[in-house]
Amino acid sequence: MTRGGTGTRAVQAFRRSRRRLVTGTAAAAVGVAALATASAPPGGMALGVDLTARWTMDEQAGPVMADSSGSGLHGTIGAGVAVGDGTYHFPGWTANVDGAGRLVGKVSAAGGAVSVPDQWAALEPGQGSFTLSLRLRSALTGAGRLPSAPAASFNSVQKGRADQAGGFWKLELSGDGSSTGRLRWVVSDGSRSAVVTSAVRVDDTRWHTVVAERRGDRAVLTVDGVTASVSAGNVGDVGPGNPPVTIGKKPGSTDPRDAFAGWLDDLAIHH
Repeated sequence: MTRGGTGTRAVQAFRRSRRRLVTGTAAAAVGVAALATASAPPGGMALGVDLTARWTMDEQAGPVMADSSGSGLHGTIGAGVAVGDGTYHFPGWTANVDGAGRLVGKVSAAGGAVSVPDQWAALEPGQGSFTLSLRLRSALTGAGRLPSAPAASFNSVQKGRADQAGGFWKLELSGDGSSTGRLRWVVSDGSRSAVVTSAVRVDDTRWHTVVAERRGDRAVLTVDGVTASVSAGNVGDVGPGNPPVTIGKKPGSTDPRDAFAGWLDDLAIHH
């Protein structure tokens, strides 16, 4: 999308309308309705509603991850991602572990991930509430643990990056220090961030149910019904704009410390 073009202005307009909607004013409701009539996104996608996107990950083959919500936010499945058993298997770091259990080499920048284009900036919190839910099962090394890697974050789902304007959000699996084996949920406006670490470890090859939220002035992360939260009151507009959502690794990275190895299933985003 060309900066400053018609598409960019449409994204900015939709984001402004969603912020007004969060305030609950009558004027906001009128503005959103008028905008939807004037320039609705493709496929009838409506921003500011409950279910924004859902990917059941049930595909048996092919390169398309289908969005069943009706929003039309379909993803492209990288060649390294295995499908067909009702879940997606992400290779992550599995080909990059040496004999001592340390990470070496590089991973593909895109082959081990799913990319979901977000032309209309629908998959971001802005200033309002936002919920990401999924099922997750982590892979382990032959020694039955995560690989040894300083600053490893094993990114599972992410939109935007810390080195890009507008902020970002991400769910990652820590592979370093006292938080090893625990999930982290991060929401950032580009200047200030809220980081919450799960109370439950997930480095056990079992399936775990995960719900990550921006709920009012809190960042909340619930794993298997056990909730942890931190204040997010100082975090403003989380609005990276229209970069894609990347599933299975940090967007564009070839560092195996940024790549999730394991299985994901039934990913959904609500506003």
